[in-house]
Amino acid sequence: MPDRERALAKYRSESARTFYDRANARPRDTSPEKRFERFFELRRKSIAQLELKSGDTVLDVGSGSGLSFSELERGIGSEGRIIGIEQSQEQLAAARALAESQGWRNIVLIDSPVEEAAIPGEADAALFSFTHDIMQTPRALLNVLAHLKTGGRIAAFGVKW
Repeated sequence: MPDRERALAKYRSESARTFYDRANARPRDTSPEKRFERFFELRRKSIAQLELKSGDTVLDVGSGSGLSFSELERGIGSEGRIIGIEQSQEQLAAARALAESQGWRNIVLIDSPVEEAAIPGEADAALFSFTHDIMQTPRALLNVLAHLKTGGRIAAFGVKW
């Protein structure tokens, strides 16, 4: 079972912060950093596998700073809903700021470890993006699965360093 405090400490470490800060700061010019380009493409392909439709509800499990929100919004439209679950205060603040800056009013953010999250209602799909620790936590997976509709779709992706 993953050690949450250790995971948060690792996330807050200098090297991890540098990585996440650079990944979250999408370049504004036309030449994005090549080393992150493949992660954004992997994200797009994985979300496409969810086959989202306008009005769908999707769980963004371990949503972090909201890097998947834009792609998810394209799939669900303004009629749909994103439920982001994240335990890091820093990441939640960034996700909140992103949603506000884009005017997305259909995003619900839950401040909780996934296994303890009070997920409202049922979802059509769930996304696990770079969430290796959550994927190894049976209670977290059971909580997510309990909130998926029959026939709900799941996409999970990450990389091996």
